[in-house]
This record gives sequence, structure tokens and C-alpha cells, in this order.
Amino acid sequence: MRAIETLFGEFQAFVNAGPAPGSSGLRALREAAARARPIVYCELPIRYRPEMWVDEGAGLWRKRRDGERQTVVGR
Repeated sequence: MRAIETLFGEFQAFVNAGPAPGSSGLRALREAAARARPIVYCELPIRYRPEMWVDEGAGLWRKRRDGERQTVVGR
């Protein structure tokens, strides 16, 4: 999950750089993707694990972020 969050952070930095982020921003995004690829690559679907999800209430769920404390669903 940490690899995904790092990649997402680089993606956000690239998007938030404005209408013309430049070659250094694109290079940083490309390097982050290259670093994440061997960690997150898989040809199989991700198996459901209840501990991966956080109940936001009202029937809404989201994926747990890296380092976020686990709680019992529905409490």
C-alpha cells in the first residue's frame, strides 16, 4: 500500500504543477511508476480482505490507507 500512496503522491504533485508541469515533473512521475511496478504488479484480482476496508457509514466504504489504525467494522 505504501508504494501506491507514494505513486499517488507523485501523481498529485504532477497534476497540481499547473497547465505545463515540465519535464522534471514528468520524469518524477515516470520514476515513481517504475519503482512501484514490481511491487504492485499482479495478473490476478486483488482478494477481498475485510481489514482492507473502512466503513464510512451510510453504506459507503473506502480502502484503508497505509498506517491507518484498524477498527472493528460497524463500531
